[in-house]
Amino acid sequence: MTGEAPASGGRSASFQSALRRYQSFPKWVRIAVAVGTLAVIVTPAVVYGLSFSPGTPSDKVSDLGVAHPFQLPSVADPNTTVNLASFAGHPVVLNFWGSWCAPCRQEMPLLVAAAAREAGRIAFVGVDLEDTRAGGQGMMKQYAARYPSAFDPDDTLAAPYGVVGSPTTVFIDSRGHIAGRVQGALKADRLNWWLSHLS
Repeated sequence: MTGEAPASGGRSASFQSALRRYQSFPKWVRIAVAVGTLAVIVTPAVVYGLSFSPGTPSDKVSDLGVAHPFQLPSVADPNTTVNLASFAGHPVVLNFWGSWCAPCRQEMPLLVAAAAREAGRIAFVGVDLEDTRAGGQGMMKQYAARYPSAFDPDDTLAAPYGVVGSPTTVFIDSRGHIAGRVQGALKADRLNWWLSHLS
């Protein structure tokens, strides 16, 4: 105890001494020091704010290889299939979702609207993972999702597409190559960025 007290007192005395020296400076010097300190703190934040444009994603269009081919039963109708090859020559937004997934429910209206807006230029395709057909059909009906969704209750496409959680959206270019992947629910600005860069 006796060994610690002098150190604490020494620190306090040093601080008080430094404070007295600072207060003895002319007023203009103290103002200059304060302004300089503020500039050091604020400038990085300002620069970051100018360089970061809200809504601009950090994604970039890449070539991650040929998209894994698949043909699976449709969620809407078990007697029909969803075949990726049928969209050859068109960019594809491939969205992995499930009716049990709350972020997927938040995201689906955005995808439905974009699919209608981009009809004829970009194909939207869903893959319903780890779900019941009734659950998938109910969600598609709730959000009026008219684009096709494949039924994949056993997650057969999760590994080939690098899906580690739902929702995940994979962007496929018109050559059939994966241009990028977004884990988690899309926001409008990020989806629009990808749609404008997908060809």
